[in-house]
Amino acid sequence: MLAVTIFYIFKNQKERQSKIINYFGHLTIAVYLIHEHPILRMIIWNNVKKIMYIYDVNIIVMSIICTISLFVLAGICEFVRVNLLEKNIFKCLKNNKLLNKIDEKMNIG
Repeated sequence: MLAVTIFYIFKNQKERQSKIINYFGHLTIAVYLIHEHPILRMIIWNNVKKIMYIYDVNIIVMSIICTISLFVLAGICEFVRVNLLEKNIFKCLKNNKLLNKIDEKMNIG
């Protein structure tokens, strides 16, 4: 019921564009996907448990530090992926004659 109410509240609002919000939205979904990967989740939490055991750190302080660190590190990974890998891959694919011919055949219309 609450979800439907929230949906209707935002349904009629005018759409706004903000580069900063879009950037952090993109970054946040990437961080979420990175840290929810089963292997990475296991590695992250095993290391957090070890650090908490070794240094006897307060769980609240450790949670805040881990959250900020995880966001920054995963954000750096996403920045590298977008700016180094994705742009170069799309550039190579755009200049590939075979793929361009296939694309022309697929776009009938």
